[in-house]
Amino acid sequence: MPQCEELSDFVRTMTEFLLASKGMPEEEPLLSTLHRAFSSLEKTLRQGGLCADILPDDAASLIKAQLAAEHALQTGLTARATALVVADKNHLYLARDFAVESTLARKIAFLSEQGPVRAKTKDSYDEKTLSPDLTAVRRLALTRPFCVVFGGPGTGKTTCLAGILETLFEENGRLVVFLAAPTGKAAARMREALEASAKNGSAVFPHLAERLKRNDSLALPARTLHRWLYAQQDSGEKPSPTSPLNCDLFVLDEASMLDARLAEKLLRVIDPKRTRVIFLGDPFQLRSVGPGSVFADLCALGRAQGFAGELKRSFRFNPTSGVGIIAHAVNRLARQRAHEEALPKASEPARVFPGTTPEPVRFYLTGPIDAELFPMLGLLGDPDNRFYSLSSESSDTDQALPSSLKQWIDARIRPYAALVAQGDATALLNQSQRFRILCAMREGPDSVNAVNDYAVTVLRKELSRRGFADTTDAGRIIIIRKNDDDSGLYNGDMGVVLPAKEGSVTQVIFPGGADGVRCMALSLLPEYETAFAITIHQSQGSEYEDVALVLPTQAQKTAGTESLVTNELFYTGITRVKDTKDSEYRITAYGKLAVFSSSESLKTALISLSQRKTGFKWRLIEAFEKDSAAA
Repeated sequence: MPQCEELSDFVRTMTEFLLASKGMPEEEPLLSTLHRAFSSLEKTLRQGGLCADILPDDAASLIKAQLAAEHALQTGLTARATALVVADKNHLYLARDFAVESTLARKIAFLSEQGPVRAKTKDSYDEKTLSPDLTAVRRLALTRPFCVVFGGPGTGKTTCLAGILETLFEENGRLVVFLAAPTGKAAARMREALEASAKNGSAVFPHLAERLKRNDSLALPARTLHRWLYAQQDSGEKPSPTSPLNCDLFVLDEASMLDARLAEKLLRVIDPKRTRVIFLGDPFQLRSVGPGSVFADLCALGRAQGFAGELKRSFRFNPTSGVGIIAHAVNRLARQRAHEEALPKASEPARVFPGTTPEPVRFYLTGPIDAELFPMLGLLGDPDNRFYSLSSESSDTDQALPSSLKQWIDARIRPYAALVAQGDATALLNQSQRFRILCAMREGPDSVNAVNDYAVTVLRKELSRRGFADTTDAGRIIIIRKNDDDSGLYNGDMGVVLPAKEGSVTQVIFPGGADGVRCMALSLLPEYETAFAITIHQSQGSEYEDVALVLPTQAQKTAGTESLVTNELFYTGITRVKDTKDSEYRITAYGKLAVFSSSESLKTALISLSQRKTGFKWRLIEAFEKDSAAA
């Protein structure tokens, strides 16, 4: 990473400068302090953090090093200087990262205290349609200019948003609202979820339903956050502090994927006198690819500051179901280890008796099954035979996929191949969206690439039996990897390659269009890749009826595995399972989840949290205190 290279250059420059200096008897301890502190900062930067912990006694030495850096720049010893900031007497930052955190905190504090408010909370909207916590969070969002709404999968975040929009549209029919998400797929899903809420509850959300039908300046556009921030507005100017986003409400979904720098960029182009902001997400899912843990920090502090509301009741998972029990247990482990809140002592793990579990959850583990896993997963043992040992499975090489995983893939690809052969585009697209293999790693054993290679091989064999060429791309599930405004396809969009007709170009189908399906020529697509299997990161925000979660199954540790397999990763993966109402594809009441892993990887996934050291909460506290003092 450039940051780390910059740090290395700084340490090297300072070492040369101090060693060349005269009359500095303290140079050796200073160098020791410098190297120790910078080693810690380099580590935290590589982990996606923004600052490093330092000893209070080292602060003075680091300030002296900064002065030495400025002297080195002035004397020509170096052409560039790395600005440092020592904050709170125990946090070391690169100056630009400290500036990002500080600016973001000030913007949020100012918006929270000075932004547009709405005192009215009672209207014709029937609050009885919402649970008490949904109603409470909705009221909070209506009366705060900046609000964070958080909760696990299926807790009603979209329903809450629908209620917020319904009330606002009833009050002001000309309110301009922008919907955003970190990826094009997530943005489209938010729009689709709102449409489903309005359709299923047309009597409850009449104003929202009417707005969703519009195709003018008062429509509800849903775009990627990058597109909102960097594309030209109707005025012809790109968003900036002097030309802010032209909206009354900005809604960001999947906000846990928001990194510190992008968040700061967003708040800089928000007009605090006009625009209210709502963030939606789950702080216990995967963090952003970029640095920081903005959303988790906002959730942790927002409750005390009064701008965050939590939705706790899951409408997706029965609390006594297999996925429900496990998801709750994993989430609880994360809360306890993060010390986010004081939780009561863990009660006795719930036992799920045979025949009462709405959906089966099965664990296929290499190596011995560790009994310590049961209480970690909220189980009293294995009375329901959820755990299967793969120790007896044989493979030709260490790189081969476990036989049980191959069987899982075979059982899905074979009926899928039959639909490919039939050529029914709608049925094929629907089937392709029902199952997915989610992997922790992109390369190596048990990886996205390995699983996709195997799935494509099985598909081609099945199609070859039905008279297709054994090299055909027909039926291949693909995922778009690059945003493309011209085609209307964005990173995360998924489609299926249709069987080629004689004399015509190969077509790919995507969700959309008047009949729910849109076609594009394969040759005209932006960058794409095969997607029978995707990374767990790519799946965030998606839902499937049938999921295989693949963690490292090899007994030996793979380089980098420790940093990839975390509590957040596992929690995100298992909560991708959704309910299915289709009787023709009813695996169980709530779908199916199969976990393939080694016992070691599974335990690591349960107890390891992403370590991202930031000082953002401290910057927020400082900003709110200053704002309150000024008021």
